[in-house]
Amino acid sequence: MNMKTKQFYFGMLMAFVAMTFIACSSSDEVIAEKGKALSLDASILQALPMKIDTRAISISSDTVFAGVMHYKEVEMSTSEISRAPLDDTPTWSGSEAVTVKVDGRYFQYTIGGSGSSSTMTSASPYYFTTTSNVTANAWYPSSGAANKTTHEVLANQSTAANFKNSDFMYGSGTVSHNNLSNSITMAHKIAKVRVTVNVVNPSYLNNSNVLGVTLCGTKLTSTVGSDGNLSVSGSSASDITMHQKSATEYEACIIPQSAELTFKVNVGGTTYTSTAVASRAYAENNIYTATITITASKVLYLGGSSVAVGDYYCSAANGQAFVVKQASLSTANSKGIKPIAVVFSTATSTTDKGHGWNLGYAMALQCATTANGANGTCIWGPIDSDSPYLHNWDNADPLTTWKNNKDGYTETMSVPSNQRANYPAFKYAIEYNNKVAAPNTSSKWYLPSNGQAYDIFVKLGGLYETGLTISYLADQDDKIHWLNLVGDEKSGIYAQNKLNQYLNDAKTYCNVDVFIFDFQNPSHYSVIDDNAGEYFWLSSERHATQAYTWIFFTGDKCAWIHASKGRAKKQSYRVRSVLAF
Repeated sequence: MNMKTKQFYFGMLMAFVAMTFIACSSSDEVIAEKGKALSLDASILQALPMKIDTRAISISSDTVFAGVMHYKEVEMSTSEISRAPLDDTPTWSGSEAVTVKVDGRYFQYTIGGSGSSSTMTSASPYYFTTTSNVTANAWYPSSGAANKTTHEVLANQSTAANFKNSDFMYGSGTVSHNNLSNSITMAHKIAKVRVTVNVVNPSYLNNSNVLGVTLCGTKLTSTVGSDGNLSVSGSSASDITMHQKSATEYEACIIPQSAELTFKVNVGGTTYTSTAVASRAYAENNIYTATITITASKVLYLGGSSVAVGDYYCSAANGQAFVVKQASLSTANSKGIKPIAVVFSTATSTTDKGHGWNLGYAMALQCATTANGANGTCIWGPIDSDSPYLHNWDNADPLTTWKNNKDGYTETMSVPSNQRANYPAFKYAIEYNNKVAAPNTSSKWYLPSNGQAYDIFVKLGGLYETGLTISYLADQDDKIHWLNLVGDEKSGIYAQNKLNQYLNDAKTYCNVDVFIFDFQNPSHYSVIDDNAGEYFWLSSERHATQAYTWIFFTGDKCAWIHASKGRAKKQSYRVRSVLAF
């Protein structure tokens, strides 16, 4: 039944047999005609629009459920919550049962047919026993031949029957024995809350994946006053499973009360919970509406609820980003989710936070393709020429400063697109996107900075943060050097093996051939000379002739971050891209 203010017209029909009583007195007094059966012609009046009363509500982050794939940094926004008349169309749907109390007795009437005008009949109607005016009260849903003293809205209103039976209408009026147009106005004594849910992102979820909405924070029981008004009772607030009105709309009847509401929206098995709506009064015969928009703008998690170094940054076929724990790679693979990088830091720079990349940095699983082929080498950029686009990390910047430089994206993008052909290391780092598409919510691939190489060695590779050999020579080298000390396991080989463990764990599940580190294998050497090893370009420039590299060095099995005279921009090294997310 649609819930609108409905007006019933009580008509008095003559009984089939009129009863005449003759007095035994000599005056032959005629007693007034009685015994008329009460039938009910029920028509419905359009409710007048009510004043709109807006109240802003805020819906923010999700509630995390263990073991369930869920969204990080979910944004749930709503329109203002507004008040409007309770029903959209003031019509009966038919067959509703209404209790009528007349002259202290109770009768059940049933709507016949549907529409704005219907006839209510009863197998056992009220018969007038007096010609005086009497009071008639009516309520829906019917309580049968009994007074209605309590009313409860149901906790599960998902079915049409439960939703209808959670409504409560009441009316009172005076009816006259000889008036064919007696009427009584019935009004809703409950309030209704309605939400429209719009799933904007991720792309593979939409409103067809909304599995239900729960309204939280109201008491369900009430007492019915002599005037039909409901007074909330009960010791604690409960949840209400809302009724689905349409593909996008959900609604619930609530007892009029002051309440602090929240909403839970189940989308594709993930439950999003709103922040509490400020407490307000929800009045009878009003509907309170709001629109909830769900946007998962960053990343999905699988296997955990936060990002950690060593997790895998993954992508689905539709471009949705994921962070997956190592133990959950197989589960992710079964869902078409492939690893494309391994996380090496969970702290991003102030600049990158300004781009919206707040969660971390991740290193590609293989090297970029260059003119020398897959995992190939290239020069850094113009030889013996100071780049006009990049900051020089030279005399004014000690190593303790540049190791904190996390802005590889800024350095990479400082080279204009029409100049990248002259900066091959930058060009190929960016073009790695053509081989392995990065999600749109990330920075896409770029050439890492000297400080990001430091994080790869220290945070992901497990090398010492302190106790390093650090040197600075204005005309020779800038470097951080992790020596292979006697009895010290934290060497270049240690870092190589640890990084390779992450790469090998991902190898079974990714769409690319993982390029592992093996600086003891001559086929992996970036240069073939006495100082052979694996060298990778960085976006950080030292000065006109030198740019930074990160190195696995064969000479003493050590690891370096290095800018040296002997390793000038003209050398040919590999490119390993990173991204921010």
